[in-house]
Amino acid sequence: MLAFMIAPLAVPCVFGLVSLAANLSDPGHGLFTFGFTLLFLPVAYLTELVFGVPAWKILRRFAVDSYSVFFATGACIGWLMARWYAGAWLTLMDVDFALAAAASATIFRWIVGPGVPRI
Repeated sequence: MLAFMIAPLAVPCVFGLVSLAANLSDPGHGLFTFGFTLLFLPVAYLTELVFGVPAWKILRRFAVDSYSVFFATGACIGWLMARWYAGAWLTLMDVDFALAAAASATIFRWIVGPGVPRI
């Protein structure tokens, strides 16, 4: 499905934008971060496969198609990935990972469209 292929591409974009916003004096830093996070796309796709597909099946089963629910679900998945990646609680990575995953889940919902059919 197209949504599963496109949605994880939001992850490097969000990381690049966050890095650019944090380092406005050096715009090249945001581009470097964007390029560097492209290397982590396999992790984004694996995360989508392990966490995103089951979450989507559950949401589809209960006919949930709210953008806010998809956003919150993505943020929770991103927070879980930050726990795995950082290994510490409440780091700055929490916000980055949560925003990236929430953006990915929201784009996924936008591509899938309204009226998610029940299984």
